[in-house]
Amino acid sequence: MTMNASTIKSLIKAEKPGLVLDLGSGTSGKWVLSDLKGQGLSFRYLDSGANKLVFRVYKGETPTNWVLAFQHIPGDTMARQLLEGEIKVLKRLALHHVIVPQPIGGDAKGDHIFDFHLDNLDSHAGIVYGYVMEYLDIRRGNNPNGRWVEMSKKEGDLPNWLQSKVLSALPGAKGNLHNTIETFDVIRTQFEADPWNDFQVMYDSTNGNLMVLDPWDEQHKATLDAYKAKVVVLLKKWKDDLNKASAK
Repeated sequence: MTMNASTIKSLIKAEKPGLVLDLGSGTSGKWVLSDLKGQGLSFRYLDSGANKLVFRVYKGETPTNWVLAFQHIPGDTMARQLLEGEIKVLKRLALHHVIVPQPIGGDAKGDHIFDFHLDNLDSHAGIVYGYVMEYLDIRRGNNPNGRWVEMSKKEGDLPNWLQSKVLSALPGAKGNLHNTIETFDVIRTQFEADPWNDFQVMYDSTNGNLMVLDPWDEQHKATLDAYKAKVVVLLKKWKDDLNKASAK
């Protein structure tokens, strides 16, 4: 069986995965999502974001190239809206040739949000909403050869991120500079024309492409206008860095 996003969604909907916060010996604990033994799926906790949990999907003990992200509190309308807003922005960007995670990148008009029944063993069960998306092998201290270089989240480091962590740091960056410039220009054009909140990109060390992920569909114009002004300055700095690298 091909383990694509559509198949994983169907298998999850066929059963009722259970969620529990395992405190272990600590106080913060970790989220555990039960295996779907009848479907041969298991899950390993990766991260939590804006009202969502993220688990890597395994076929038995073998990791797949997919993650499951979902709101973990049934009936949480705000969490659902955030998920729907994220997918809405990614679909819009994909239609304008911005690189975004799969399967949205290859199916910008598809339905990616789906509902399933969650047995929340700590509180109450119910219908939650989520999506299956491409797993990103991020380069970190414990994974120095990861494919994707994550944008700095620290505001002070952000203006120099592209120059210091990519263009000057990665051996293959010069050879892939054309792709970096091309994908950057598409992102910049779309952001300036129709901005979104929580601007985030990653650099693909295999080909130099930049990809947008985890956008926030901001609905308050004043908030978005102020945020756009800050990011426009950032993008100008990155464009200057790209031009200097191209001129060398």
